[in-house]
Amino acid sequence: MANLVHGTTSIPLQAECVIGRKRDCGLKITDDKASRQHARVFLVDGEWWLEDLESANGTSLNGKSLKQRAQLHDKDIIVIGKSEIRFNDDAHASQDLKSLMGKDLVGQTIAGHRITGLIGRGVTGTIYTAEQVALQRGVAFKIMDPRLAASDPGFGERFLKMVTKACSITHDGIVRIHECGHDANILWYTMELMTGDTLEQLLKRDGAMEPSLALLIAEKTALALQAAHNAGIVHGDVKPATIMLTETGHVKILDIGIAGLTGKESRLVQAHAATKQVFYLSPEQAKGGTSDVRSDIYSLGCVIFHSLTGKVPFGGANFKEVVAAHEKQPVPEIAANLGLPPKIDQLLVGMMNKNVEWRFASMDEVVAELRALREIVTPGAHAEGAEDSARAKIAERARKRVEQRRSSNLQSRAMMLLCVVAIAVVIGFVGLPDLSRLSQQLEQRPEPPSVPLPRTGRGPSDITPPRRPDVPKPPPTKDAWVERWQQLSPKIDASAERGDWGAAELALARFSAELAAGAPDSDIVGPVRLRTSQLQSDADASYQKSLAAMPSAADAGGLSVRLRQLAALRDVTIGANRGDAEARYQEALAKLKQRLDDARRQARRALEAGQLDQLVPLATSLEPAFTATPVAGLHRQFHTLVSEAAAIRPQWKGSWNATHGALLASRGTAAIPAAAALMISGDANSLAQAKKLLADPALASGAALRRREALLGNEAAILSFDDIGDLQFIDTLQGDPVLANGALSGEDTCGLACTVPVGGESWSASLSLALATKDPQDAEAVISCVDGQNVNLSLRISPERVRLKVQATAGAIENEHEHALTERMRVRLSCRAGTLTVLIDDEVVASVEQARIPAGSQLRFEVGGFVWKLDDLQVLASD
Repeated sequence: MANLVHGTTSIPLQAECVIGRKRDCGLKITDDKASRQHARVFLVDGEWWLEDLESANGTSLNGKSLKQRAQLHDKDIIVIGKSEIRFNDDAHASQDLKSLMGKDLVGQTIAGHRITGLIGRGVTGTIYTAEQVALQRGVAFKIMDPRLAASDPGFGERFLKMVTKACSITHDGIVRIHECGHDANILWYTMELMTGDTLEQLLKRDGAMEPSLALLIAEKTALALQAAHNAGIVHGDVKPATIMLTETGHVKILDIGIAGLTGKESRLVQAHAATKQVFYLSPEQAKGGTSDVRSDIYSLGCVIFHSLTGKVPFGGANFKEVVAAHEKQPVPEIAANLGLPPKIDQLLVGMMNKNVEWRFASMDEVVAELRALREIVTPGAHAEGAEDSARAKIAERARKRVEQRRSSNLQSRAMMLLCVVAIAVVIGFVGLPDLSRLSQQLEQRPEPPSVPLPRTGRGPSDITPPRRPDVPKPPPTKDAWVERWQQLSPKIDASAERGDWGAAELALARFSAELAAGAPDSDIVGPVRLRTSQLQSDADASYQKSLAAMPSAADAGGLSVRLRQLAALRDVTIGANRGDAEARYQEALAKLKQRLDDARRQARRALEAGQLDQLVPLATSLEPAFTATPVAGLHRQFHTLVSEAAAIRPQWKGSWNATHGALLASRGTAAIPAAAALMISGDANSLAQAKKLLADPALASGAALRRREALLGNEAAILSFDDIGDLQFIDTLQGDPVLANGALSGEDTCGLACTVPVGGESWSASLSLALATKDPQDAEAVISCVDGQNVNLSLRISPERVRLKVQATAGAIENEHEHALTERMRVRLSCRAGTLTVLIDDEVVASVEQARIPAGSQLRFEVGGFVWKLDDLQVLASD
């Protein structure tokens, strides 16, 4: 049984134990650095976790500061101030995860990850889909086979070193590795989980690619490999199977560092590695030599050759013949046969030279050559009729692909989880297969169908305008689709030129969805897909450039500039980067708000010590950090609060306790500074008394009314619900919500309203909430904007879908969007220049132009049929 030991006190653990100075805490400690409710230990799916409850002085676990909730293990040491608390868990102390290998682990929690599904097994281990409990995110979770470490004493050290090194690479073209560890004799690592197709799948199914697409993929691959090389990592296994085109149109490199993970003494793994990469193997690798960046350059040259021709550059009847061809045969010339410029042959010779010293020295050189080539072969760039020719080829391939599907009744291709490919390099075979047959399979293919450019994934739902009694229009003809595309392209380009990548992506996604439904074999399918890929590539480059130009997150002086720029960036970036921008914005906002919270605590101490002359300087010192930021209103509200509170000097009675009683008797305009002082003191009773003072009818008009409203705060609210003072911005319309553990929550029907108004041309609001279905029939949460009796916006969230209704210049706009509930969801309403964007978990679900949400509207949150929890609420008022 698990327990906590503090000194001579041992507390058995049941489901949750709060640690702190309060008498009713499960484990009460008297340390001066401890908060009243400092931290909690709680049970989730059989695993114990530790979470800091926004304490003033923080919590440490095993000598490290606790930044987020962390899983506890037997004999862990929790430190609060000078107090040490030992966590004991006899049930898990002797658990050997090694014995779990080969069993079905779905449903179990390992190293803080709940296993949700099996993807595949290989010689080196098993890979699963999993949820990282602490962050509530899906990951690919790989458990290495214990026999690898058992047979190779250095394997574990090499594994952790290589994976840790790979974790440091954050390039968008490389599959991100999140974490790795060695727990209970199990080596594991996690990586991002995505869907898409490998280049190998595309080449096997569709054959040779259009040169523009093949070179674009090669360029993105080279950029990603250069990032790995800069980090000191050689891939060592570049081939079509380790290059992925995701559903969002990105090119991703798989298996960074994995090829060099296993020792050369592992003959089984060595045989497999040779089998899978022999067609892309550099001569020095074939001889058993050491790989370097030039080996990756050679392999990428083989991949480019295969992408352009549909064939591997060197074949053979067996392993030895293929290796000999790599070592001795010249690189086949392809330019003349494919109608490409001679520069392509020069590129391949420079990448695939037998003499490693004569190859390109770095991927930077390769990228420069690829870009120059792409400018030459891009349809319509230099040759008259080139675009029409490319479109004709794409249309012909699309037609043949449709015919092939109809005749063979092929099923739609399935989504392939990224992590299946991640173990391809280490799945062993007992013996080498017939490479001649494998080579023939790669070369013998049907007439190439259409080029499968990266799909855009699930795009935002279209807003459905009000129904009008118009006569239904016939579906667009082929020429009509071309005409629409010609009209849309300049608008997309204009959005991109002004940096509004999100708007360009949204317009392109909507058109792509309509095109796929109405004319899947249209001549413009290829150009639309290529434009999508190029847009995402350009948008990502712009995003990275914007981030690089910002002040560092560690630069306290540049924090306000960083916050302001991130606020703008998150509204214009593409979906793939929106979550990252939001996370960076929230990080910067948290740092700025922390400075404000520190100032509030100092103001409280100064007030209670009678040092009233220190109040206003506290606010003044913060002004440069908040000026011109989206949350400047927070500072103005604080400045008003301390300025009013400083005016209680005539009522000061020598001590705070004596003064507190006198303040309660204040009437008329004297009640305003009295209420401000009570609000600074911060406890629930004082807050209620302050609201009572401000309800004096004498304050209902004129200058007194303006002072009262300014004190109550009507510009901004950033509420994390870890302080009773947050409730001054919340009016309870129905029910009895509970404020506890950093959240506002309830199990019954409830209605809340924020006192900070919204509406107008530019405003925003976001909520982080958790909804657990209690009554499936009646479960619904509604976020709305209300002006008097008029509901101008309503977002209705049910267990399976979201329904939106917005008043706009064109009338009532309605939209329905399927969205399954997750454990945590973030809803953001962002109105910019009259265009309202609704995002759920950083995905745009609707965008409404000329939304009519009057300034001064009230934001409401109403819920029924759910057990609910509101973790934070952020509102920036109407301008």
